[in-house]
Amino acid sequence: MLKTLFREFIATKESTDEDNTAIAAISTDAIDRDKEVMLPKGVDFGNFNKNPVVLWAHDYSGTPVGKAQWVKQGRKYIKAKWEWADTEKAKEIKQLWDGGFLNAISVGFIISESHEPTPDEIKKNPEWAEVRWVIDKWELLEFSIVPVPANPEALAGIKALDISEATQKELGIEEEITVFKEIEGAGETNNENTEIEVKEEKKESVIVTAQRILVPHRPVKRRRVIIRTINPKEVSSVAVRMLKGRIY
Repeated sequence: MLKTLFREFIATKESTDEDNTAIAAISTDAIDRDKEVMLPKGVDFGNFNKNPVVLWAHDYSGTPVGKAQWVKQGRKYIKAKWEWADTEKAKEIKQLWDGGFLNAISVGFIISESHEPTPDEIKKNPEWAEVRWVIDKWELLEFSIVPVPANPEALAGIKALDISEATQKELGIEEEITVFKEIEGAGETNNENTEIEVKEEKKESVIVTAQRILVPHRPVKRRRVIIRTINPKEVSSVAVRMLKGRIY
C-alpha cells in the first residue's frame, strides 16, 4: 500500500476580486527540510479533481474548510484558487488567513516515481548538491491550511479575534491558569482577595488572584548532611573496597 506523505510550504498569497476566495501557490520546486525536491511538472491532478477539497491540518475525518475552483501547474510552482466553506471552522481559518496570522499550506500526496540526483543534474542545478531525493511523479490527494502561525509572537493578537478556544489550542496559545501558593507561618491562610506574584522562567511576572483555600502551617524538616573528606592517599584503598562491594 502506497504511503501518503505531506510537504509543508509557506504560501505566496494573491488577492482576488471575490470576498470568499483565496489564491496561493501551494507547492514549489524548492528544496524542503528533508533535502528533497518535488517537481511541479510531475503532478497528477486526476483523483484530486474528482474531490478538490481544502482541509484543515490534513484532518481527513473532519469537514473541509474549502473547495478548490482550479489548480494550475507551472514550471516551478503549483497554484490554486479555492472558495471557503460556509462553516464556523472555515470562517475562523479564513479570518486568520486574511489577517496574515496563517500562511502555511501542506500538500498530501503519493509518490509514483523518484530518483537520486545525478551528477549531470547537480552540475545543471548546483543547489541540488545536498539533495538526497528528487520526486519526479506524484499524485496530489489534497492540500491543507496548517496551524503554523506566520508570526509566533503575534499569537496574542489572535485572542482579539473571534476564534474558538479549540482553534486557539491548535495554534499553541496557552490559556491563563489560577496559581495557588502556600503561605508560611501558623494561622495564615490565603483567600480570594490575596494577590500573589508569580515569577516563571523566561516569562514576565504576572499578578493573579487565588481562590479561597485553607493551608495549615507545616514545619519544614531539614536533613542533616554529613560531608566526609577523604585523604588523597586513601583514594586507592577506598576504590578497592568499593570494588569488593563494601561501599555502595
